[in-house]
Amino acid sequence: MWFTKLAISRPIVIWMILAAFAVLGIQAYFRLPAELNPKVNIPTVTVTTAYPGANPPEIETQVSKVLEDAVGTVGGVKEVFSSSQPNVSIISMDFQSSVDIDVAVSEVSRKIDAVRGELPAGANSPIVSKLDINALPILYFGLESPSLSLQQLRALADNTIKPRLERVSGVATVQI
Repeated sequence: MWFTKLAISRPIVIWMILAAFAVLGIQAYFRLPAELNPKVNIPTVTVTTAYPGANPPEIETQVSKVLEDAVGTVGGVKEVFSSSQPNVSIISMDFQSSVDIDVAVSEVSRKIDAVRGELPAGANSPIVSKLDINALPILYFGLESPSLSLQQLRALADNTIKPRLERVSGVATVQI
């Protein structure tokens, strides 16, 4: 009731309050960052191990199982998923949201270093990486031509298209 009485007796005050809200709203609108993908920190760590020439059951028993047992003891792990495919083992770990992902990556690396001697001799060194949505590409570009061979298309992409895209402002990297 007091607000109604104030609005009737002092309309200029109400207009000034409304104008202040409008100015603050316009100012906030222009300062608001706009991004295609907002910065999100997903607490997921992936361990990829290549084992050339090995079949999935062999990778499962000799690589995935050894690494799963080692990284399963890292603090803050919610779930561990593994996939054993021909020539590669992929282990993905989801952490609780309160876990610092950089600390988790270093701890996972330390655990893997401790069991590296138990991996087969032909297996490559495991690669530990964190999931970073902001590092994913934002544009995929495909080339097709009925008159050019694949080698000519590759040369066109390497020698003409890639340098032109790299010169565009805001482009971080271009991969062919």
